[in-house]
Amino acid sequence: MSYIFRLSKVLKTFDYKHLNIFTMAGIQIPGYKAIIPNAVFIRPDLRISSANFNAIRVLQLSRIKMFSKQNLIDSIVDKAKKTFSKGYSEQFKDSKVDFFERYLVEDIREFENFNREEFENLKNGKGDIINFMVNFVDENPYDVGRTYLQITNGVLTEKTINLHKELISEKKDIVFDYLLKEHSIAEWQIRLRLEEDGNLPKKRRVDETLREYQGLSKMLSLTGDYDESQKDVRREVDLVYQSIDAAKIAMVPDYSKGMFFSKAIELFESATGNYLFNSGVIMGVLEETLEEENHRVLIGPDNLFSNN
Repeated sequence: MSYIFRLSKVLKTFDYKHLNIFTMAGIQIPGYKAIIPNAVFIRPDLRISSANFNAIRVLQLSRIKMFSKQNLIDSIVDKAKKTFSKGYSEQFKDSKVDFFERYLVEDIREFENFNREEFENLKNGKGDIINFMVNFVDENPYDVGRTYLQITNGVLTEKTINLHKELISEKKDIVFDYLLKEHSIAEWQIRLRLEEDGNLPKKRRVDETLREYQGLSKMLSLTGDYDESQKDVRREVDLVYQSIDAAKIAMVPDYSKGMFFSKAIELFESATGNYLFNSGVIMGVLEETLEEENHRVLIGPDNLFSNN
């Protein structure tokens, strides 16, 4: 079966319509179809497809303005101060509020139930949790205040996309962010620091850095399953460079807020987890759980040595 015939077969059988494809003017990447304007692009990947499934390569674009660790800490403290005020609570019933921001507020409220005293310390910007975040968490290695273009690439099965089509229709690109992280084959992600004029960095510098990639730099970072697909990385980056300039980069969705609050959640949960462990709360919960389990095993109805 020829490549062209197989490609046309996949294109015909895959139902793109339910993903709300737009053909309006915007970013067009050679070989891909835009299913969320300027954000998510897909194409069949016949190298991975088999008789059992159709593989769909996904390329996702987003913009992120980088923030400092202190920005995250300030936001956590601010939300701890406001979280139980009536007006503030009401606004989180609005579906337009960022998903991750709502999740962070719920986390903070839940922590208040564990230790009121430490929660008060948090509101005042002091205490063990603040100390952990300040002294035991690394600073953001990116160039704070600068905007990066994030390119995420991976392969999903057609079945996976179809199973999430309603969620995709509702939540759009954030769903692909999740699917690529959790269900992708050979997912990788590159972040490129934009120039002051909004353009991508010089292609020659990017090519040189990718050829001899030694780890994150302020200009470029590459994460994920890229070791065995470096040619794929370079090819996909080439396609993006062919397709966009500063004007089109400005059309890419800004994911700064979602990224900010997802990182704030990671920071807060890391700090509170450390606090609860060191204060013995977690150990106490574990001991209670183990006692309950031992009780069930020793006298439960499934125990062959039970007197019941």
